[in-house]
Amino acid sequence: MTGRLAGKVALVTGTGGVIGRATAQVFAREGAHVVGCDLDPQASAQTVQLVRHAGGRMDDVSPVDLASAGGAATWVTEAARIGGAVDFLGAAKGGVLALTCQLAVEGGPLGIRVNAVSPAMTETPHTSPMLRDPSGPAADIIARTPLRKWGQPQDIAHAILFLSSDEAGHITGVNLPVDGGTAAVG
Repeated sequence: MTGRLAGKVALVTGTGGVIGRATAQVFAREGAHVVGCDLDPQASAQTVQLVRHAGGRMDDVSPVDLASAGGAATWVTEAARIGGAVDFLGAAKGGVLALTCQLAVEGGPLGIRVNAVSPAMTETPHTSPMLRDPSGPAADIIARTPLRKWGQPQDIAHAILFLSSDEAGHITGVNLPVDGGTAAVG
């Protein structure tokens, strides 16, 4: 642990999924107190166990349906109660880019930074068979990807970590594609 997020409270969505789990693990390893949520409480509880077993600190508020305003408000309120404060939110799924820009403009004067991470196809246990099929549609996609490899959950987690750290203290309102270069070639 290098402590890039020591003393911070991080809200991480989708902690029952592969990308949310990787993000929670990376944030906890860097010293954050992670408060996660997911629709699947059992899967999220597994992430809590993994984080704690590795020496990290994580709590979970699941199940939570973030598609409803009530669900999101309940999660944030409970996370603030558990952690004492909320320093940042690491959302595991793509967000609305216009909202990212608007929140960056509104939050900037208050010292609040808001950024988005947009992952391309990511290799997970669920997607790997399709991505590794040489005769499937993914073969054409990877041939057009400059880095010629699929993203891994840790790639996305590390991008979120960077944007959440003090190292990105002057970055707000951006969308960071984690896509192997596909945004560069269209």
